[in-house]
Amino acid sequence: MRPSARRKHRVLLAQLAPWDLAEEIYHVGLDPDQGAPIKSARVALGALLIKEKLGLTVRDTVAAIQENPYMQFFIGFEEFTSTAGLFCSLQLLIVFETVARRSMLR
Repeated sequence: MRPSARRKHRVLLAQLAPWDLAEEIYHVGLDPDQGAPIKSARVALGALLIKEKLGLTVRDTVAAIQENPYMQFFIGFEEFTSTAGLFCSLQLLIVFETVARRSMLR
């Protein structure tokens, strides 16, 4: 697939993904009055999808997202930022990956 086709593919996927449903599922049982602010499921799920699709480590996934405006769009950023790695933290990705693995084991 050509680079421009890959970019268009990510934009199309971002438009088709059921992000609202992911938010509902992700936030079940979370109390917004307890602990740190609840992060967006789109950032966590999008980062996990990027990680798995490209076969990257967690650190490489964060670096890739930080460097790529199309990946940032896919996970819900409205504009490119070189500090995206701060928003797509390692802890968030690891937590989501753990939750995903637990669901597959049930």
